[in-house]
Amino acid sequence: MLNIDGNVASEIPLNGGIFGSGEQQLEVRALPLDSEKTLHPQANFHYQVKAVDVNTANWNLIKSFDKQQVGPDPKNQFFLLSKSVFLADVPYTVHNWADLGKIDEKNLKDRVFGKYNEIVQAGKKGDYNKLFAAIELTESRNALTLYLSKEEVDARVDAIKADIKAGFKMMELEQTCSLEIAANGRLCRLVRPDGNSAMALENEETQEELIIDLWLCQNKNNNLTFF
Repeated sequence: MLNIDGNVASEIPLNGGIFGSGEQQLEVRALPLDSEKTLHPQANFHYQVKAVDVNTANWNLIKSFDKQQVGPDPKNQFFLLSKSVFLADVPYTVHNWADLGKIDEKNLKDRVFGKYNEIVQAGKKGDYNKLFAAIELTESRNALTLYLSKEEVDARVDAIKADIKAGFKMMELEQTCSLEIAANGRLCRLVRPDGNSAMALENEETQEELIIDLWLCQNKNNNLTFF
C-alpha cells in the first residue's frame, strides 16, 4: 500500500520483483511532476508492505510490515527516497535466479541498447518474433510470481498482438534513455527520463503508447539475455 497524502492511495503488487523467499530490498522514489523541476516543500508519502493470502476470495491479510514515512523535507526538493527491507515467504523460486551472477558493467549501456535495438529494428520491418520471444519469457516468469494461469498469460500476450494488428508500431529508442541496474547487480534495463522502460509501441493515430518492460541478465557464458 502506497499513499501520497491528498493525491493517491494505491495497492501495488510486489511479487513480480520477488524471485524467492528471503530478504527483499525495496526502494521507493518520489520525483517532481513532469512540468516541475522541484517537489512541493510539503511533499511526502508513506507506504506499508503487506502479505496476503491469494488463495482466499478477499486476499486475507497474513502480515503487515513496518510502515515507512518519508518527507516532507524542505532541504531536498529534487526527490524523496526510501529504502527498506522485509522478509518474504513465497511458495516459489524463479528457476534460474540462483544461477545469475553480477553483470559486467563494462560498456553495459551500449550492450543493452544493442539488444533492445535488435528487437526495435526487426519490428520496424514487420518481424515481431524477437519481441514476442522476449515477452513470452517475461510472461512465463510472471505466471509464477503473480500466480497467473496459462489462460491469463496467453490473454496478456494476445492483447499485445491485437494492439499491433490495430496499428501499434515499434518506437525508436530515445538517445536520452539511461541504464538502470537492479537486483543487486543481476538485472538491467534501459529507461526513459520518466522512469518507464525505453522499449515501447506507439499508435500514431490515437497517440497511445504501449510500454514493454524487458529486463536483461548475464548468463553463464557472460552474454546478455532477456530474463
